[in-house]
Amino acid sequence: MQVLKLHMLKRKMMAIALTITLAITLLWTSTAALAQERNELQLEEQKIKAGLIYNFLKYTAWPANKTSELVVCILGSEDPFNGYLQPIEGRTVNQKSIVLRHVSSAQDAEKCDMLFIGAAEQAQWPILQKNLSHTSVLTVGDFNGFANDGGMIEFGANDNRIQIDLNSGAVDAAHLRVGEGLRRMAKTTHGQPGGGE
Repeated sequence: MQVLKLHMLKRKMMAIALTITLAITLLWTSTAALAQERNELQLEEQKIKAGLIYNFLKYTAWPANKTSELVVCILGSEDPFNGYLQPIEGRTVNQKSIVLRHVSSAQDAEKCDMLFIGAAEQAQWPILQKNLSHTSVLTVGDFNGFANDGGMIEFGANDNRIQIDLNSGAVDAAHLRVGEGLRRMAKTTHGQPGGGE
């Protein structure tokens, strides 16, 4: 009788262990699938944003200068576009050749035609904004509140769709002109250089 009880207890323990193993496997599989799906969505988002950057260049007019290049800078050493921006280097927009650079300081940013500030570099925006206030650098930010805080173009998201906020006051203050194509892309347009409506 004692042996039978022990055998039954052993079988129950094995069944519980098997159930736990199965639950862990299912959880791990679904977590891995979710992570992969999230990664694929992020890559797709980066690809779309890289395409939009090209369009921003196409629809923006800078004050006349002698250079034959459009210098697109990314603040920081990381590549927030996962390589998707690379194909635009060397392409021509409005008879100017696109050059990509990474910059790390406000002084370097002043030499850019467009400056991209990702969410990881958000803390640097107030200093950059002060330094760039006398320049014609088109600023593009990928964090919430950028256009409201004086940035020119902000990437946002609504219902899993990328949206663009445009601060036309900040664009005008930098003596830049954005075409109707870019204005139509914008979900929201701010009218004041420092943001706001």
